[in-house]
Amino acid sequence: GLVLVTNDDDPLAEGTLDAGIRGYTVLSSGVYLIVATRFGDRAGDTEGSYALSVEQTPPDELGTSLETARLMDYGMTVEGEIDQDVPVRYYRFNARRGDVITAMLSLRSGGVDLLLRLLDEHQNEVVQDDDGGDGTNARIAAYTLPASGTYYLLATHTAKPGGARVGGFSLQLSGRAGVVGGRALEIVYGATVSGIIDNTTSSEEYVFFGQQGDVIRISMERASGDLDALVTLYDSERKQIMFDDDGGNDQDALIQQFILPRDDMYILVASRFDRDTGTTSGAYILTLDMIRSGG
Repeated sequence: GLVLVTNDDDPLAEGTLDAGIRGYTVLSSGVYLIVATRFGDRAGDTEGSYALSVEQTPPDELGTSLETARLMDYGMTVEGEIDQDVPVRYYRFNARRGDVITAMLSLRSGGVDLLLRLLDEHQNEVVQDDDGGDGTNARIAAYTLPASGTYYLLATHTAKPGGARVGGFSLQLSGRAGVVGGRALEIVYGATVSGIIDNTTSSEEYVFFGQQGDVIRISMERASGDLDALVTLYDSERKQIMFDDDGGNDQDALIQQFILPRDDMYILVASRFDRDTGTTSGAYILTLDMIRSGG
């Protein structure tokens, strides 16, 4: 009985009283109920006869543009093809801030060097990969989504001269909620994230899991503005164990070769000198690297 989607004005029949649900993707097999009624339902006052039709959109017509992006959900695998006429296939999914996703684009046929792009709901690219998988496959692994909303996955090919432009692929999407429910974003060794520090957001938090003896490097570089970067490392009990605001160059922060004291979930706070009372602002780039494993 859960309402999945409703409409009273068909987007392709403007100026009429027709209703239309278009481009809805059925995510799971089962029995579905369609209710045909009038605007206002029982409280409405219009009446008349109607014709109801249900049609399946051919799969090849889906995902040819951002507007017709095919809906996916965590745990789904879809198949598709790219060629000269359709060099990009578009997919969309809904997510919450802090969700950690992995997307795998694998070659099924042809010799295409695959490229996988992730866009946010404003169509800004947040990450891409063309060789994170085996061979010509692409993989975006353990990426933490910075905001709630709709995201787009674009399956395409690299623009290498002389490269193949035709091929079949499979796209697999998996995801899970963040360990702290989106209050802080997860970051893994080898990852780079970005953000903005200003008077509205004077600090941003990231969490990662480390082992006793891991030797790590944390850098926070200013990317714009006059930001005087400050990075602070806490343990899971929010006990401060290390900080730096001028170990890098030009107001950058750098924690170099720090040895983690125990197995724990650690908290990284990206901020500015004097934190809440500070006056500098700007974009930053935060990088977490493991120099040597303690395990």
